[in-house]
Amino acid sequence: MRAWYIDGIDALGGIAFASLRDTDESEATYVEADATVFLEPPYFVAEPILSRSTALAATRGSLQAGFFVNKAEYPFQSVAEVSDFVRRLYVGGAGGGATGGAGPPPAPDQPTGEDDPVTEPREGVSDVLRDCFARFARDVKKATVGAARPMKWDLGISASEDLDWHLSSLRLAGLRLIRTLWLRKPNGKNDDPEWWGKAWGAVLALLLKVGIWPYVEDALRRNPQDAELHQAIRWWDPPWRDLWNNPRGDLWNNPRFDDDPYEALRYIPLPANLTRELEGVAAGVDASSVANLLALILSSPQTIESLGAANPRVAAEIGLLAAAAIVSVDIMEGAPLTLVEYWTPLGSRILGSALPKLTSAALTWCNRSLPHFAFARQVEDQIAGIAARPRV
Repeated sequence: MRAWYIDGIDALGGIAFASLRDTDESEATYVEADATVFLEPPYFVAEPILSRSTALAATRGSLQAGFFVNKAEYPFQSVAEVSDFVRRLYVGGAGGGATGGAGPPPAPDQPTGEDDPVTEPREGVSDVLRDCFARFARDVKKATVGAARPMKWDLGISASEDLDWHLSSLRLAGLRLIRTLWLRKPNGKNDDPEWWGKAWGAVLALLLKVGIWPYVEDALRRNPQDAELHQAIRWWDPPWRDLWNNPRGDLWNNPRFDDDPYEALRYIPLPANLTRELEGVAAGVDASSVANLLALILSSPQTIESLGAANPRVAAEIGLLAAAAIVSVDIMEGAPLTLVEYWTPLGSRILGSALPKLTSAALTWCNRSLPHFAFARQVEDQIAGIAARPRV
């Protein structure tokens, strides 16, 4: 069967060779290719190479030879399918335990009130992303081996929606993250004060960067259950003063959103119930941080759809907030939000005009980053499992 077959691949590194050819009948058989291409991050654009021999030689090094489903080489119908497959493996691997490095410690085994830090259901802009999970899961069920289904995303939003529709999802996500982190503050028992200090700086920087800090602070002030958290924040005034006094926890020594927003998102933990459920539906996957969640959303949306209760909506809210942080530097009039925004009042014309642009840009970024093809279940399972693979 003439198709595009992978000759060699490094799934975690995002590197692959593929050829337009007939399938190899055995390891001892060499099949001449009509064309051979090389793909690598960050763009995964197919670069033609002169001979398939280069690809085969690479498999004697660090690359895995071929990609197989049901003990047979998997046939991709276009080089665009190959590119999307390799890109999604790379994105999924970047979000899981495969990369090691800093991240939240394990969530507490015993209930701490962390399981559901926000219970308020609310419609908002994240529902646009939430609907993508269900649509992708349906198309995966319809796809068959060798017959992927193209995905055309249209995540545009109406400019006529009011500010609260744009704001509600980001505000709820911000509340979930800051309350979750507050519940995991150091208490002298199996904790990591250094990690917590960095995570605290990261989550506050996130809320400032996307411009929702005034709204999150107002929600904390109004809720009696958040009295201790709100008092601690106001006592610091600004909330990172204590971090400034401790060089090891200095906000500006933390992973910076300007330098590497994805790395900064690794420090911010997810609510414990969401982590447990994600790790339950995707065995072996690290789903402890916002970065892990974003990688799963972009590489395997069907994993999110398989969550129970309201968690797909919660995942969409947090995922949209993460995407907003990544694109925010370009949207907030060319510069990130600064400490001055801590005092920005509710109803500010600056925030009122910037937030709709920010959510629109975040969805546009998701539109480009979500899967371009829905593959058969056997292929999707391998993509979803990439985050569980250890890096050697």
